[in-house]
Amino acid sequence: MPIRALAALVIVPWLCAQDAEALYRRGVTHLRAKKFAEALADLSAAAKLKPAEPVIRVALAHARLETGDTAQARTAAAEARALGASHPDLSRALAAFHHQLALHLRRARDPAGAVAAWQDAIALAPRDPAYYAALAGLFLDHRTPEPAVAILETATAKIPGNAELLRLLGLAHYSAGAMDPAVAAFLRLMDTAPDSEDSYTPVETLLPEAGARLPAILERLRKFVASHPASPVGHFLLAQALAAGSPGLSEVEEQLREAIRAEPKFWPAHFELHKPLLARGETRAARESLERAVSLNPDYAPARYALAQVYAALGDRTRAGKERAAHHELLSRARQAAQARQAEMPPLPYQIRK
Repeated sequence: MPIRALAALVIVPWLCAQDAEALYRRGVTHLRAKKFAEALADLSAAAKLKPAEPVIRVALAHARLETGDTAQARTAAAEARALGASHPDLSRALAAFHHQLALHLRRARDPAGAVAAWQDAIALAPRDPAYYAALAGLFLDHRTPEPAVAILETATAKIPGNAELLRLLGLAHYSAGAMDPAVAAFLRLMDTAPDSEDSYTPVETLLPEAGARLPAILERLRKFVASHPASPVGHFLLAQALAAGSPGLSEVEEQLREAIRAEPKFWPAHFELHKPLLARGETRAARESLERAVSLNPDYAPARYALAQVYAALGDRTRAGKERAAHHELLSRARQAAQARQAEMPPLPYQIRK
C-alpha cells in the first residue's frame, strides 16, 4: 500500500475525531439511519468538543432518548434550552425532541409524562398543529374530553382552517356531551375542506341531535353530493341527514340506492336500506338487504339483530336464533374490549398550562 494512502487511513479518522462539526454531521446521519449507538458516540464526542453549542445538545438528546436514557435525554434538552432556545430554529428542534419524548412516554404507559412533554412542545412551537392534535388525542383516548376541548379551542384560534384540529374539536365536544358546539365544529370542518369525504363522516352520529343546524348540514351535503356523485359516503350521509329530518322521505331510499350504485360493497347503505323497505312492508327485500350487509361486514352487531327480527317475522326461527346468538356474541366481545381499553387508559388528571 502506498505510504500516502496508509497515512490517510490513520490521519483522516484522527482529524474527524477532533472536529465537532464533522462528528455532529456524522452523528445526525447515524440518527437518520437508526444507528443509535453510533449516533450517541459521535454526538457525545461532539458535545465535549463544543459544550456551548445548543444544536449539538439537541441532537444528543435525541440519541440518548433513542438509546433508552430518558433522564439524560431530558438533561441534554434542558442544557440546549439554557444555551439559547430563543432562536426560532432551535425552538423548533427542541419542540420536535419533546414531541418524540412524549411518544416514547406514551408507549411506556406514562401518560402524565407525555402530557407534560407535549405541553413543552407546544410552548416551544405554538403554531405547530401536530403537537396540539397529539395532546388532545391522548386526552380523548383516556376519556378525558374537557382538557382536549380547551387545548383545541386554543389551537383553532391560533391556527384557523386546520381540518384535523377542527375534526378533533368536534369529537372533543361530542365526548363531553356538548352536541351543539360539536355540530358547529363539524360545520366549520366541512367549510374548511369541502371536497374531502373525511370532513363529513364525523357528523353522522350527531345527526339526530343536530336540531336547528340540520338544514345547514343538509345544504353542505347536497353540495358535496352534487360535486362528487361517485362518492358512496356522500349519498349515504345525505340519506342519513334526510332521515333525521323526515324519516318517511322517498329521497332517503333514493340516496341509499345511489350509494350502492356508486359502490356495491358499501355495507352501511345496504344496512340502512332495510329500514324504508320494512316501513313499506317489503320484508323479504329488507331481508336481502340485511343479508348483503352481514355478508360484507359480519361483525356489525345492529345488522345481526335486525336480521334476527326479520327472520322471526318471516317465520324462520332457526336463522333468527343463529342471528340472535351472533348478536349476543358480538356485544359480549365489544363489552370486553371496551372494559380492556378503560382499564388500560383510565381518565387522566390534568392542569392546562396558561
